[in-house]
Amino acid sequence: MDKCEAELEGGWTVIGIKDALGKHKGVRFRCWSCRGQVAANRDYSDGARAHFAHRKAFPACKKVPGGAQFLHPEAIS
Repeated sequence: MDKCEAELEGGWTVIGIKDALGKHKGVRFRCWSCRGQVAANRDYSDGARAHFAHRKAFPACKKVPGGAQFLHPEAIS
């Protein structure tokens, strides 16, 4: 996932991974689909690219292959 929602100025705004790792450190991030909390991960030395990942796995998120659109049990509002 290369985009998420960030809590900025009292509302949720869609941002990309580069902004999350750069100018928006310390901000809460959530999945734009299930609203579960996500973390911004940097590029890895094994070749994995920077991305957002759910902090607590949620297989029903539509961002996960085969998932349906449901709210995360710990959705952030």
